[in-house]
Amino acid sequence: MLVLPSRFEGLPLALVEAMWCGRPALVTAVAGNAELCLDNETGFVAPASSADLLAETMERAWDRRLKWSEMGRAARLRVEQIIPKDPVADFCQQLIASTTTTKTQNVN
Repeated sequence: MLVLPSRFEGLPLALVEAMWCGRPALVTAVAGNAELCLDNETGFVAPASSADLLAETMERAWDRRLKWSEMGRAARLRVEQIIPKDPVADFCQQLIASTTTTKTQNVN
């Protein structure tokens, strides 16, 4: 399990990588963490990075430790739906498609 008690983040690559590897995560509800990691489904989301809230979330995670493997599989499926396997190739294809569409529209 990835434990990422961030106070401020964008969408951390460490979270994406952990989920691609089929690992659940314990994260704080900042920026993109809670959008990608679903509480009690693909991991655990602490409402904030305070010691009390992290301790409570870690207790919840430990109580469900027998489900971690299942949650890891769900994490892998979730990240596959949201993050392209090859983001660079995906971006290039979108860029080419938008350029082609723009050229076609300008011709008409």
